[in-house]
Amino acid sequence: MTAVTEDPAGIRLGIDVGGTFTDAVLWDESTGEMRFAKVLSTPGKFADAVINVAHEVLDQAGLTLKHVARLVHGSTVAANVVAERRGSKVGLLTTLGFRDVLELQRTRRDVLFDLYYEKPKPIVPRYLRLEVRERMDATGQVLTPLDETAAREAIRRLKSEGCRSIAVCFLFSFLNPSHERRVKDLIDEEFPEAYVSLSSNVNPEFREYERTSTTVVDAYIRPEVTAYYNDLEQRLRGEHGFGGRFDIVHSGGGVMAVRDAADRPVKTIESGPAAGAIAAAHISRLTGIDRAIALDMGGTTAKACLIENGRLKTVNILKVERHPVRAPLIDLVEISGGGGTLAWIDSSGLLRLGPRSAGALPGPACYGRGGELPTITDANVVLGYYPVHLTGGSMRLDAGAARRAVREHIGERLGMTEEQAALGILRIANADMEGAIRLVTTQRGIDPRLCTLIGFGGAGPVHAAFLAQQLGIPKVLIPPAPGNVNAFGALVAETRYDKLATFYHYLNEVTDRETDAAFRHLESDLLQSLADLPASDRSLLVLERFADIRYVGQGYEITVPMPASRSDWKAQLANAFHEAHQAQFKHAAPGSPLQFVALRTVASLAPKPVHLRVAGKAPGGEGGGTRPALFPGSDRHREASVWERVALSAGWKVQGPAIVEEFSSTTVIPPGCGAEVDSLGNLLIHVRNPLQ
Repeated sequence: MTAVTEDPAGIRLGIDVGGTFTDAVLWDESTGEMRFAKVLSTPGKFADAVINVAHEVLDQAGLTLKHVARLVHGSTVAANVVAERRGSKVGLLTTLGFRDVLELQRTRRDVLFDLYYEKPKPIVPRYLRLEVRERMDATGQVLTPLDETAAREAIRRLKSEGCRSIAVCFLFSFLNPSHERRVKDLIDEEFPEAYVSLSSNVNPEFREYERTSTTVVDAYIRPEVTAYYNDLEQRLRGEHGFGGRFDIVHSGGGVMAVRDAADRPVKTIESGPAAGAIAAAHISRLTGIDRAIALDMGGTTAKACLIENGRLKTVNILKVERHPVRAPLIDLVEISGGGGTLAWIDSSGLLRLGPRSAGALPGPACYGRGGELPTITDANVVLGYYPVHLTGGSMRLDAGAARRAVREHIGERLGMTEEQAALGILRIANADMEGAIRLVTTQRGIDPRLCTLIGFGGAGPVHAAFLAQQLGIPKVLIPPAPGNVNAFGALVAETRYDKLATFYHYLNEVTDRETDAAFRHLESDLLQSLADLPASDRSLLVLERFADIRYVGQGYEITVPMPASRSDWKAQLANAFHEAHQAQFKHAAPGSPLQFVALRTVASLAPKPVHLRVAGKAPGGEGGGTRPALFPGSDRHREASVWERVALSAGWKVQGPAIVEEFSSTTVIPPGCGAEVDSLGNLLIHVRNPLQ
């Protein structure tokens, strides 16, 4: 990719915005060549970092945004709006008598034995939750017509209170949305500048509290997230000449058009973490790994998820700052454990990590941008794991500042040397991530010792082998350019849209005609959403049908695929449900009556297999000397061999302790472990558990 391509249609650009860095991967589909870039994020103006990193990676290839056929973007913008409590002022319109659903919540508690437990504070205060006289029954029939006069008065009141966004959630609107849609018309007349979220669009499912919470969260983030997506698209197209397709990674493990993301922002809350999981699943398929654990450790958080047979598990609900949100999303665990996570001493004199992060500004102390508090990155600098320069030499690390921060804020207060304090930070960070990995493995009946750990993110390769030692995982895979893997995940994510509808029927009573009619209606709506896809892509779409089923009387359901064959489909579906229930909960009740709760349809377009590869120096395998480093379990420094990854060819091997440096990350190979490069350029670490 040394000159402007003759085939602009073959240029793809993936961009991931994190709390600390914004990454890009540029891929020329016709040649397979890739370019990488990494810049500091710009908090409050994330679009600036997106444009900056796009220009940086395109400049390497002599291209501009005019040559990009498709840009795919993963971001944490939606999640950060909720986490930082900086969403817009929201009003809620609901059915008479249901004003306090957000206050009542559920009897389940996050912490069972906390005497001082407090429920999460509702996003919408009570004075902005207004009731409207209207009512549907449990079949969707109108019991009480909509009082339009009262609705108009409520809308005017919310306008006078300064609300920017309105959530509308009426009882049983998931069966009959006519009242919600009429209220939307009234809002357009009385308060046209308001952003509106209808529960019948956002989450057309039963369970009143979760549906209301999801709609409110959507309304809360809608003004800022929609403005961000629209502003970014306008700048890309207007100022920089981008004329290609612009997609956003969504929480469910696929991508959607930016227009649809702006219309349903709640679906992009886990956009950034999803991109990394997608990349790890893609890599596991290409390398033939049956069971893998993805560890994504970036600058702000660490994420873990399980991959089986190259597939990611999805769930239908998550909690965002303790508020439930119902939307398809990848089943992953996220903790405050990124490189920028702050270390501190609590009032009891105990060493703690997070949840605060140094972020991109001021960043860790070693960045030399004004940060004075110690972070996980600073601890790793003190231990000797990082080189003097990061990101290809564009950022010089200040080791003295890192040592000073660890010594003054941790070591002196605990009576330790700075190295001892740094090891303490490392151990706590690893223990937190070990707990996250156990949540997606041992607590779900999966033995991590039978898995391969895929480590990525800017900080993941530093910690991956240490975690594998503690968990007994025999092999760690570090892909090429691990710090840009999330941006790569955006490139290889499938186009994926989903629709659902509530469907209350007993399995033994429902007819083929009823299920087929419901699915055809869903598929018709779904295909309308994909009307702007190129005809060549639409012809390749795969439509899949799923059902949410439970035992009669149960309070939860499981999503299972509908049988491909219509012959004896009820028995096949029942068997599939019993097997899924057994796998998830370790028990099943074959012969018990089953009930449909909802139907789902998914349209997807799988991407071509793409190898993550880095073009670099001619393979030589020469090392860059040694560097003293301190490892857990040792009270003295060891001389670790240092290697430049772009010079390592397939078949290269080394014994730890060793450090492999590259543009976007650094890999640490502890003493007693060995590493080699496979035929795809992945770095494989063979782990020896020091406890064995």
